[in-house]
Amino acid sequence: MPVKVTKKALNDLLVEERKKMRHKAKHHKFMQRTLQMYNSDKQRAKEAGEIMKYTLEEFREKAKVALELGLCPYSSDKLTVSNFAADHATPLSREGSWNLGNIVFCTKQSNYRKGSLTSYEYDALTEFIGTLHPDAQRDIFTRLTCGGKFLPGR
Repeated sequence: MPVKVTKKALNDLLVEERKKMRHKAKHHKFMQRTLQMYNSDKQRAKEAGEIMKYTLEEFREKAKVALELGLCPYSSDKLTVSNFAADHATPLSREGSWNLGNIVFCTKQSNYRKGSLTSYEYDALTEFIGTLHPDAQRDIFTRLTCGGKFLPGR
């Protein structure tokens, strides 16, 4: 005897399948991005004659926790698989260490803006910028995001 499937049951099944597919795609993107970030840092360490003091698995675990918390520690913007970056709280160019404790997961935009500032310096800078007129805030953050590159129309 054939089983009768309601339109609602079929729709619920399709919704669940889409959720599974999105989760799988998000997981794949996470695995790719963390591998790319880890390998990039590993290459930088090698070029500097240094050794990274953490594994890919430890790096991924820290990234996973940051994404579960869901907020950029610098901007409080939403942290997602698409927009997260690994930042060195104390930049390597400023004697920052190659250990996992020096890694902070933030948005790409915050990472660009922070540049070679320490976390403490960047927090102090953003606190000061917050006291300025909104137009000045926008202008400064745009300039920081560009990293000193030419701004069109200026």
